[in-house]
Amino acid sequence: MLIVGGGIAGLTMFQFLQNRGHQVTLVEKADKLRADGAGIMLGINAMKVMGILGLSDEVLSKGAPGAPLKEFSMTDSRGTMLGKVESRYLQNETGYATVGIHRAALHEILTDNLTSANVKLCTSVKQITTNLEKNDVVFSDGDEQTYDLIIAADGIYSNTRDLRNITSALRYSGYTCWRLVVDVSEKFSVDSGFEMWGRAKRFGIVPIGKNKIFCFATCNAQANEENYKYLSVEAFKHLFAEFGGLAQKILSLLSEEHELIHSDLYNQQNICMTYGNIVFVGDSAHAAIPNMGHGAGMAIEDAYVLNQLLISTDSVTEALKEYNLMRSPRVQLIRDKSYTLGKVAQWNSYLAIMLRNYMLKLLPSQVLTKSQKIFLLDF
Repeated sequence: MLIVGGGIAGLTMFQFLQNRGHQVTLVEKADKLRADGAGIMLGINAMKVMGILGLSDEVLSKGAPGAPLKEFSMTDSRGTMLGKVESRYLQNETGYATVGIHRAALHEILTDNLTSANVKLCTSVKQITTNLEKNDVVFSDGDEQTYDLIIAADGIYSNTRDLRNITSALRYSGYTCWRLVVDVSEKFSVDSGFEMWGRAKRFGIVPIGKNKIFCFATCNAQANEENYKYLSVEAFKHLFAEFGGLAQKILSLLSEEHELIHSDLYNQQNICMTYGNIVFVGDSAHAAIPNMGHGAGMAIEDAYVLNQLLISTDSVTEALKEYNLMRSPRVQLIRDKSYTLGKVAQWNSYLAIMLRNYMLKLLPSQVLTKSQKIFLLDF
């Protein structure tokens, strides 16, 4: 089997197949397996799979702040509570925690038992020729191999999709995003996540362990807006100065030494789970705008479901057929809900914002929490 891409989806898939004794090759176009980005939040669905892989204790020990998140709240720009999901309650009910963790730490956990014999770095797939139920692959280094199954985990701009001429139209969210990690040292302690909703802007906060906070911020903008591509830290602080509470404390700690990771946000309009004996996992299959915090969760779910089907079905072809039937409705639902949620969270009208915030306050935290329990474990 061949896995294309060394991100969260590809590495989780590798863990499952390796644990079952499969001979697996993973190719990655970069010169090392690394996690570009900042932080990530793993919900109870992702932590369930980490537990099945025997990795949950390590995730918990390296996550925030060496313990599960207590809750995740939505507030207005001043910090007034609008609604919350009680993560600690979910943990008590299900046995699975919600954890904030640095992407680099998660990658380290997922790559701990890989060997150089399993991984080909600085390598990409140049050509795929399907012959009956086999895939003949030509690599960028000139090597040629045949695989019964290719698992494409090469992200939103998947080269594997392009090689098979699969249409992958992207839809722009209408807003741009910055991500950063801030060391708060002993200045204050955070044991919960927050997302603050302002006017056409948001500011999110997730502790990721070792006195570090992962922050994300969004602002309505045209795609590829030049003013935002290379925004200075001072300009970033000014842009989000309207946010109070914990956000203001974090903004006050920022200096030009902090790296702002900027990107416009897109989702994939044409979901593609399988193509012949090629299966797509993670963003290569169903990239969604990360408003629900489920991007990594869906990738990890993909790996779990695909592994289970490869065990329980009689052939790879049958497994992929079932995978497509099982996963397509769920990931499409996540993609669409995430897109809609982002539109509501980025409203610009004062009247609409007042109505939105009023309606959110009417929802009891128990309702929001229990809905998450059903939704996140329904895979």
